[in-house]
Order: sequence, then C-alpha cells, then structure tokens
Amino acid sequence: VIAMSTRSRLFTFVACSTIAVGIYALETILAYLKTKQARRVYAEKRKQVDRSRREVYQSVQHYSDDELTRKEAEELLEALKRGEVTALKTIRAFLFKALTVSSELHCVVEPIKEAENAAAELDKLFRDSDNKSCEIGMLHGMPVSIKESIDVKGYDSTMGLGKFCFQPAEQDSVVVKILRNQGAVPFVKTNVPQCLFTMECSNPIFGQTLGPIHKERSCGGSTGGEAALLARYGSPLGIGTDVAGSIRFPAHFSGICGLKLTQNRWSLRGFQSAMSGQVGVARTNGPMARNVDGLVLLMKALCVPEMWLLDPLVPPLPFDEKTYYCTEPLRIGYYDYDGVLRASPACSRAVHEAKDALVVAGHELIPIDPPPAFNLSLLYMQNLCADGGTNFSYLLFGEVVDPTLNSIRSLLLVPPEIKYFYRLFKKGYNSARIAATFSVPNGLSTYSFMQMQKTRSYFINTVLDAWKEARIDAVICPVSAIPAPPLGASSKIPAAAMYSMIYSILNFPAGVVPVTRFNEKDEENLESPYWTIDDAWDEAVREVSLGAGGIPVGVQVVSRPWQEEMCLRVMKDVENGVDNLLH
Repeated sequence: VIAMSTRSRLFTFVACSTIAVGIYALETILAYLKTKQARRVYAEKRKQVDRSRREVYQSVQHYSDDELTRKEAEELLEALKRGEVTALKTIRAFLFKALTVSSELHCVVEPIKEAENAAAELDKLFRDSDNKSCEIGMLHGMPVSIKESIDVKGYDSTMGLGKFCFQPAEQDSVVVKILRNQGAVPFVKTNVPQCLFTMECSNPIFGQTLGPIHKERSCGGSTGGEAALLARYGSPLGIGTDVAGSIRFPAHFSGICGLKLTQNRWSLRGFQSAMSGQVGVARTNGPMARNVDGLVLLMKALCVPEMWLLDPLVPPLPFDEKTYYCTEPLRIGYYDYDGVLRASPACSRAVHEAKDALVVAGHELIPIDPPPAFNLSLLYMQNLCADGGTNFSYLLFGEVVDPTLNSIRSLLLVPPEIKYFYRLFKKGYNSARIAATFSVPNGLSTYSFMQMQKTRSYFINTVLDAWKEARIDAVICPVSAIPAPPLGASSKIPAAAMYSMIYSILNFPAGVVPVTRFNEKDEENLESPYWTIDDAWDEAVREVSLGAGGIPVGVQVVSRPWQEEMCLRVMKDVENGVDNLLH
C-alpha cells in the first residue's frame, strides 16, 4: 500500500510537471510566433507612415519659412487674424519644418494629410467673412501637434504597440473636435514610448526620439515627441497627456512649458491609455508650448461650453481671467528636497532662482515641508500593480518589448518571492529606501484596493489642510531629481520621478516653466564633499547628471485642484522674472 501510494504521488508529480512544462513550452512558442508576427506589423506600419511623410514632404518642400515658424504662438495668431499670413502658408511652413526636424530627431510619427485642405477652407472662410471676429475661431489657422495616443479621425493611436496598428480612429477625440471648431489645424502626430510608461520616448515601431538640445540625451516621456518638436520650432502649440509626469518631464528636459490639468478639466474621451480603468491614479491631459502665453491660448480656447456639452463629465469651468490677470501678491511655498531623493544641484538651484524671481515680483515665499513623497510614491505604485500586472502583460504579450520598459516590467511582473529576497539583499547593503520599493504587492484584493483609495483620500485632504493652514496659494519645487539623462539611462533612477508623481496621485494641477541651464558649477557640486552618496540612487543621480552642460532645467509650479489659472499666473511671473536663456 505504501509503495503504491509512493508510486501514485510520484506519478502525479511527474504528470503535473510534464503538463506544466508543456504549457510553458506552448506559451513560449506562441509568444515567439506572436512576436514574429508583431515585427511584420511594425514593418508594415513603418512603410505606411514613411510613405505618408514622403508624400506630404514633396507637397510642402518649397515652403520653408523660418521667420514664420519661429514666431511664438500669440504673435503668429495675431498675424493670422489680421490676415498678414494665410492659414495655408502657415500650415505648409510648419509641415516642412516638422518633417525636417523629425528627420533628425524622429519626433513626428505621421503628418495629418488633411491639414492643407483644412487650412485652405479656413482661408476661404476668412475671405468670405464680413465680421471676422464672429466668424473665425479663437485659434484661427493655428497649427497644433497632437500626441500619438490621442485620437484623430482616420489615424492610429498605437501607443507603440503592434496590436493597435491599422485600427484608425472612427472620430476625433473631444479635444481635437474643439480645436478644429476653434479654427486650429491639427497637422502631425508625435512619438511616444511604448505603453506611455517611461521617462524616455522609444518604441519598436517608430524608434527613439532624441533630445532637442543634445541628441545623446532624452527628450523625456511620455509626451516626448511633442516636447522635442516644440523645442525645435516644429510646432507652435501641442496637446499631451500626463499620468506621472508625462507632460512635465519632457517640458523640463526639453526647455519648454507644459501644464498637467486636474483630471477632467479637459475631456479624456478619445485619449488612449495603457492604464484605462485605473481609478487610483489621476490620468489627465494638458497644453504644451514654448511659453506660458501659449498654454493660456489653449486653455482659453478649450475651456468653453462646447467641452462640457460634448462630454458632460467635464465641469463647466471657463478660463478664470480674474485669477490669471490678478496682480495681488501671493503667498507661495517652496522646497528643493522631497525628503527621499536629493535633487541634482541644477534642479535645486532652479527652485531658488525661481523663488528669487517671485520675491522680486512682490510675492511672499516661505519654505514648506513637502508632501510625504515616499508614502505617496508607494501608493502610486500600489495602484499601478493593483491587478498584479495582468493588464501590462496583456499589452506586451506578443510584442517586441522596448528596453526602456525593463524597470517597470520588474516592478509589475517579478514574482513576490524574488521581490522578498531582493528586498532583504538591499537592506543588507544599507539601501532601505530602494528595498522598500520592492514591497509593492503583486495584485490586491477588492478590500485592499478600497483601503488604498481611503489612504489616497486621506493624503489629499492632509495636504490641502496643510496648505490652508499655511495660507499657501501655490508651491514651487523641482520637476524631477535629474536634468535630461543620457538616452536609456532613466531606468537607472526611476525614483527621480517622485517629484512629479506625487501630484498625479494627489490630482493637483502642476506646470513646468524653464528657468536655467545646467552649468559648470552644477558639475562641480556633483563631486565630494558637496555631493554625498548613500546608495545606488544617489550614485545614479550623479552619473546621469554629469556632462549635462547646457541642458535646460525647469521648475514645477503646483496649485490646488481646479485652480489651473493660479498655476499659470505663478508660472508667468517666474517666466518674466528669470534670466531665461532659452528664449
């Protein structure tokens, strides 16, 4: 009996093992075949967009006009409304510039071929109109570039994934509809990282977008194509999305302005995301431009009744000109260290230069304690991992995975047992803060997820109460712990994102305005005794910052939910006050 029982258990073990190995082998073969198929899809998609770029370039190659494309958005808009330049001439000049810039930086995914016809129609409307102020839109003739993941009728929104290729949008997103109705001309779609998940801008379909200042450094992500194009005068205005810093990192790395809105200040209908269905992190969108005035143009044009008529989930909040143009002094908090990871010297210096500019402008600046960055960042990652990586696995199944996703894959897909031993290993090397990031569970129960949302609400209210008690109108702080890193290096220091990530979990509007550039003194301050290294994070900040001479450095401005106009007002005062070498 004992022998039979032993044989039975052995047989069961062998049978189960054989089945498990067989299933694994089948999954591996299926994944290989899917990946092989994905490579064919990528190649076909590249052929399609390459053909489109060639056709449009041939149409506009004789319309180069650097004087026109270097105009800032507000100046260009005035010229269009006065009839000094036609919409068609403008769109052709920007199509030529965008495609020329993209041949160097790989920032444009695909031109929108209907843009020239749309511009010609606007010119006809302008000529036929007796009362132009009534007939033409607020953005008459303005070219606007669109992030690849935002729906434009007739064009794919792939997020760098083969499974979404050749599935063109059936209609424009709500934001694009309103842009068109306001007279704007969407003219190109711009590159993104795979799944929109990293501070880089690389995917296996459209390749790597390079930095607009130094091509060996990152332009940021996930709205990196937009930032690179704007920085090199290939577009006057752009639309991006932000779930952890996806507007703010590219603006900071590329030397432009960007604003992450409170969730649903603008409609999210037609904005594709790898995190659709995620309610614990505020997925949102916002404007991008080379200066604050450009952001204000887009806010005024899009915060209109049509927005909340097309999407009733958007609250009826027109642009608050009274708050934006108010000249009364403000009480503004600031900090240059989030209590977790020291910012690179240039990023810290930018905060103090912005602070000095705001003091000169007549505001009261007070040092404050930052929100609990480490706890908020862990909460963000817990929300990200709440499904145990199931959604992420689905998105990447059968895809060629971009190397920039390796760190996020580790967080989401590494088994909990391996995370446990890694945590013990790091603690043994005096790296408790690094070890703690691997305490994020792989999947949560419904009860745990509900408790997590209660915790998030607690943090939101705690921060709001602290600001109220201190009579704070807005806060300035670093955008990231690092300036633009070398290509591929951002995965070495994902903790650098905490400075922006916390305001996504809190759902506070946050903007970026360029302040300075990385200089020789910043380089010196990365050496001992000025810069001390406690663990791999400090070493990574130093490593990716070295050699960043001339790279733009921005500052983050944060305000209370739904108070984007306050955020923009402070950004404008910073912009006016600093000796900005980027403009």
